Amino acid sequence: MNTIELLLGPNWRTTVSGWTFNIGAVIVALSVLPKETWQDPKITIPAVLGVLAKFIQDWHAKDKQVSGNGTLNNPFKVNAGDGSNRTLIPAFTAITLAVVLGMSLGACAFLQAQQRNLAAFDASAAGKQTLSNVEHAVTDVAADVLLNLAEQYATSGKINAAQVGVAAVQGASFQLRSMEGTPQASDPAAILTAMAQGSASHPAIIQSVAPAVANAIVTAIQSGAPPSLALESAAAGLDQSVNVAASNP
Repeated sequence: MNTIELLLGPNWRTTVSGWTFNIGAVIVALSVLPKETWQDPKITIPAVLGVLAKFIQDWHAKDKQVSGNGTLNNPFKVNAGDGSNRTLIPAFTAITLAVVLGMSLGACAFLQAQQRNLAAFDASAAGKQTLSNVEHAVTDVAADVLLNLAEQYATSGKINAAQVGVAAVQGASFQLRSMEGTPQASDPAAILTAMAQGSASHPAIIQSVAPAVANAIVTAIQSGAPPSLALESAAAGLDQSVNVAASNP
């Protein structure tokens, strides 16, 4: 008896294959579900418990004493009463597969509906105007800050404050995009925190740009904009501010 057989029983091959299937199903589910869904504790905790239960079931279902009168190598094949054998699927496994299939189909439908809503808002005149307002508002504020920093460098000549400011703005832009699709996308406090983290706590970004960004995003969301699109527009505004500042030496 090898170590694997000692740990998982004589049917360890089917146990391992079952676990491999479970892992694949989890990976597929995570790739299909949007981040805000699988990051929600009300969903992830029951899901994790369900996956653990399925792993345990796969382990014990291969045991002859648990499975019934099947053989050790095929615990689900039993005598049908007419001299032939038939394979039984345990009720727990069947129910689990049905639940996983139902959740996967529901997740696909939810994701498709969400994508349609994003596309519809982005294509509408009102949606385009709302997102444009976010981008322009952020561009104006951030560009002013960068130009002021460039003037400061020209006066002092000791440190290239403009380059530091550009790096801070680009870092803040990256951090905003990392929030897209998360529950924090519409949280003003989380947006301010992201701006601070992305800009390495640059004073000018924290004091002037971050509040304007948070306000523009929240205003857009209140006007019906999906949080992810509002965040993307704000990030685009930060990117554009770098170009505007660079074109006004």
